[in-house]
Amino acid sequence: MRTTKAEYLEAVDVLLDQLPRVRARLADVICDGEASETSSGFATLARNFEASWDGSFSAPNECRRLDQSIQSLLATVSNSGLVWQQRGKGGRSDRQTQGLMKTYAEDLATLANDIAFLRRDLR
Repeated sequence: MRTTKAEYLEAVDVLLDQLPRVRARLADVICDGEASETSSGFATLARNFEASWDGSFSAPNECRRLDQSIQSLLATVSNSGLVWQQRGKGGRSDRQTQGLMKTYAEDLATLANDIAFLRRDLR
């Protein structure tokens, strides 16, 4: 089902309201690793963030670029949660896991800025 621009932007705003919490928890995990108070719940938070996006609708044509960035954001959060959940498995060292998590945090910062710019541009 194709949504209106207003409906789509409303859904984007709901998703983006959750992003600071995800980024903060990711920063805790990077900084404190297993000792982080949030380490056990980060993978769940990432899954819940992804699940909160209702992908049953199609973005309006004027929101296509924003939608591509949203999809990248969802994939980045999902991948970071998966990597964290599988830490210590498959021969990946703690250092490799931490490196990947830092990369995901950098990607999230870039995507958040891109999305904010695209979101403002659509008003």
